[in-house]
Amino acid sequence: MLQSFPQKRTVHNFPNVIEVQRLSCKSDFFTPKLTNITLKHKNLEDYFRSPTVGLLLPLGSKRESYSFPQTLNYTLELGIAPERVIVVHSPKTKTVVDDLGLEKKGCLVLNEQDLVKLFNADRIHSRFAVDIAKYTGKGRAFAMAFAYLKYVSSWKTLKDLFFLDVDANANQFQPLHYLGYAQAIFPDDQRLFLLTAQNNALRDNHYLFVMREYWRHESDLGRHYAAHFDQLVWSLTGEIMLRWDIAEQIPFAIGYGLESVWQLFAADWVASSLPDSQYKVAQVVNPQTKKDGGTLGQSGRCYDATMYRQLNLMTWFLIKHGKPLSQFTAEDYHTVNTCLSKADRTVILPDNEDHGLPYSVQLKSDLFIPPLAMLASEDCLRI
Repeated sequence: MLQSFPQKRTVHNFPNVIEVQRLSCKSDFFTPKLTNITLKHKNLEDYFRSPTVGLLLPLGSKRESYSFPQTLNYTLELGIAPERVIVVHSPKTKTVVDDLGLEKKGCLVLNEQDLVKLFNADRIHSRFAVDIAKYTGKGRAFAMAFAYLKYVSSWKTLKDLFFLDVDANANQFQPLHYLGYAQAIFPDDQRLFLLTAQNNALRDNHYLFVMREYWRHESDLGRHYAAHFDQLVWSLTGEIMLRWDIAEQIPFAIGYGLESVWQLFAADWVASSLPDSQYKVAQVVNPQTKKDGGTLGQSGRCYDATMYRQLNLMTWFLIKHGKPLSQFTAEDYHTVNTCLSKADRTVILPDNEDHGLPYSVQLKSDLFIPPLAMLASEDCLRI
């Protein structure tokens, strides 16, 4: 009689595995079903209609012009008023913004290029070794939008700020339904971030665990950050909630490193908080499949490998520097960013269905952007 084998090989089937256990999450971990959420739909609508809730949408490229209207309509139908929707866009998507009539709809529209004037870019480059005038990315756009909302047009009632990526069909995977359920039905004053625990379709999540083994064996600081990321079921999704009262204290990154930098910061705050007032990073499982990429389609493995390499570098140089991110001074940012700037070449394996030789890639590393409070104290803001 032939022996039957499992159809899929998992970690349980890997040679020499001694034990496999589920980790326990120290913070909130929500696993609602859509039926649970539907029963609380009125609560969700009331929550999203509140002036304490806002939404920030980044519109960085024309490839998002197809999915962006779907995302916007999805948020408005859920009850978020147009004036509480902030759209930060790059100069090349101005025509998309104009064609959609976002300002006429009542949205707060911010041109990323216009926001550069709020910053003393030369002094930031000299003081922190990051050139925010030359290099663009999602993280830079968010930092500039935060500065506007904090110092130019202060939103005094804002408490919970949500973020959505706009290159996926939000009607399909309903990100605000899941995030809103956790935040509206189970609020917590000690919650720093609420993350969407979700796997992007076809996206390899190697960075979530492979890189951490290097951190863990490097130092106590590396083990500190590894322990935080160990508990995150998170695939770099752009669907996040942030408590707004910490907006001036959190650092940024120029590009894709934004979410990872926020979690490095969160790891420090969670670890340093007192047991009776423990800060938390909560997660809500969204079982829907997210297929991102806009009109360009799903990211290839070479693209993802390049991104994960960037994220690894940021944390690795931070750990090698030997100081928690929350304790960084201007000199620390300058030192780490200078090291990152020199790491400008890598070799990446061929992309999907590419059977040729690997690529030699020269690229600029992602860099840290200091918190707004530090930029203000260093005379780097023109507010």
